[in-house]
Amino acid sequence: MDITTKEYCGVTYLTPKTFEFAYVTIDEYPSFCGAGEGIGDLIVPERIGGHSCSHICHCHDHSWAICKNTFVEFMVGNMMFLFNLITYLMRFGNPWKRGKNMLIGLGYAIVVSSPVGWKIFKRIKKYEVE
Repeated sequence: MDITTKEYCGVTYLTPKTFEFAYVTIDEYPSFCGAGEGIGDLIVPERIGGHSCSHICHCHDHSWAICKNTFVEFMVGNMMFLFNLITYLMRFGNPWKRGKNMLIGLGYAIVVSSPVGWKIFKRIKKYEVE
């Protein structure tokens, strides 16, 4: 997966080269966080510390959609997700609030990188021809 940096709403993100942010502002984004169905979609936060992360989830979804069906590319998408969450969340609040939000973001990235995330990724990639 080819990666680049893109500026969006005053923050520089790591994104796949083929990704474009779909809305003018972050608040315009619909829900992109979660598995799209089931209990996972109910427990995955759309906001961390009151700040929408849908644009970051959208970028993560795109990275999974375009990457090769390998563990390395799965993890590259997930580490981009973590980088983008931390870069975005570091902008808000005092150091304690930023630290708390970063820990929540780290937890989120750990979950998508876990065996559960790998299982969802493999299910998404199941019908791909390599």
